Amino acid sequence: PVEIRVVASDHDKRIQASNALADYLVSLPGVKDLTRDDEPGKPMIRMDIDTEKAARLGLTNSQIIESMSIALKGREITTVRDGDETISYRLQMGKAYTRNRDLLLQLPIANQRGRLIALRDVVKFVDRDGIPNYYHYNGDRSTTLYANLEKGTTTPLAITKLVKNHVAETPLFQGIQLVYGGESEETQKSF
Repeated sequence: PVEIRVVASDHDKRIQASNALADYLVSLPGVKDLTRDDEPGKPMIRMDIDTEKAARLGLTNSQIIESMSIALKGREITTVRDGDETISYRLQMGKAYTRNRDLLLQLPIANQRGRLIALRDVVKFVDRDGIPNYYHYNGDRSTTLYANLEKGTTTPLAITKLVKNHVAETPLFQGIQLVYGGESEETQKSF
């Protein structure tokens, strides 16, 4: 396999260089299964609270957030002793409800006057990409590209040589540090 770490303190330049290098690698004969370690994490759902509307309806952000926390994670409401054993009782919505946005948006929240306000009246759920893992090399952020090679078509050393030549001829890579790993690095160390 081939492993190349793209290192730069400038986030945008590192991303551009990583994308360009990934495109170059997949264009080479025998290179397959390219992956990188800066892929977005699991998709996330952000809860946007309409604070003005919530205030008009007698709700605070903390009430809304606390209600969502109880619905999703639950809250211990009491404990009972049975001999030597302590049994905790937790209030929590069932998974069937918490995994269904429409049902979750029906969650009633009591305002300051005791009136129940549906979550959907004050909240929107927004889908977004998850946050990728960030890695560093000698204090600078890095992105590592990994690729496998089709047996018999090329070698890690040949790919590394092609990449080094390409990088030397491409202005985009000025100021970018590339660290080569994988089988190419192991082979170089053995000489």
